[in-house]
Formats: sequence, C-alpha cells, structure tokens
Amino acid sequence: MTEQNFSLLDRHFAGFLAGRSGLSGVKKERFYELVARVSLALESGHSCLPLTAAEEELLDGNPLVSGGGRTPLVLHNGRLYLHRYYTYETRLAGQIKAMAAVTLAPGRGEALVDGCFERDPAVVDWQKEAAKTALKKSLTIICGGPGTGKTTTVVKILAILLQAEEDGRLPNIALAAPTGKAAMRLSESVGSSVKKLDLPDRIVGALPTAAATLH
Repeated sequence: MTEQNFSLLDRHFAGFLAGRSGLSGVKKERFYELVARVSLALESGHSCLPLTAAEEELLDGNPLVSGGGRTPLVLHNGRLYLHRYYTYETRLAGQIKAMAAVTLAPGRGEALVDGCFERDPAVVDWQKEAAKTALKKSLTIICGGPGTGKTTTVVKILAILLQAEEDGRLPNIALAAPTGKAAMRLSESVGSSVKKLDLPDRIVGALPTAAATLH
C-alpha cells in the first residue's frame, strides 16, 4: 500500500505514534504503515485491522501495543485496534452476551402464536419457531434471504407482544436502521406487512411504521 492511499489524518496519526514507538529504520517504517492502515480501516467503517502472523511479529515488544491494556493500540485475536474501538467492541459484545443469556417467561404470548401463523403439523414453520423464541429471549436475531418473510415475522412478533400485555399498558417499540435509505425501506416494508395482517385497531396504532437512523 502506497502513501497515496492514506489521508492526511492517517499519515499524521501514524507519524505521531511511530515517533513515540522507540523504533528506527525499516521497523519504524513498517509500524508507521500498520498504524496508517488501522486509521484507514476506521475511515472505511471497520473497527479494526486484521493482521498476518508476520505483521503480528512486528508488534512484539512494542510499548504502544498491548493485549487490552492502557496503550494506544490493542492486538487481540489477530486484529489491531485503536484502544477506544477495542473498548467499544468488547463492551458491546459483553452487553449482547448478557442479553442473549436472559430467558423470559413467555406469558400469554405463547397462546397467541398459533393464531398468527398457519397450522400444518407436517411442516416446520420456522417463522413460528422464531416467534416462540422471541417470546422467551430478550435478544432474538432473525435472518434470511430476500422474500423469506423476515419483516412479516417481526411484525407478527410485535403484535403478539402487544396483545400479551395483561395490564393494558402498551410498550414503546422503535425501529432502527444503519442508514437513511435502509430506514426508509424498513418503514415501507413494515407498513406493508401491517396492512396485510388482520389486527385490532389498538394494536395497529401501537405498531411503529417509521424507522430511525442509527448514528
């Protein structure tokens, strides 16, 4: 990778750390490039830079690199991070693990699942299974290709959760997407799915149809 690939910020940041690394000659130049590549990776939307085994060896004994300590750079599982982004990623991973470990009591929602999905004992309805899982877990991930019914399944799950509220107080529900374009498409998809389902007006009114953008 040539110097022209790096922005002014990449070059200045790499020069700043390389100047404080205690390295010289070729080792300093190669460290400079690694730091510039980490900076470039961040600008491209990545949280870290995957390294080869040879690149990892270049960082052995470097006072600016640790496995998670208070150093500007962190090397973890073959990936080089800026300390801040390593902290972000590990905290997020910890929160996701904690959420995934929580098991909920399905309550009245379990009895409502059959009414939202077609019954065919001879076929496993994975959308229905996803709904059952969502009622028991505080974190559920639903994936599938285009047209597999992901949005419709999510809308049904939300409708079940809303109808299962025994005290009559409806929870706040939010839709979020990573970009403005994705938020618009999500809003359209959810709105279309809601119209296709035969739901009480009270539930329809509580279902969100506008997605927000995550920043």
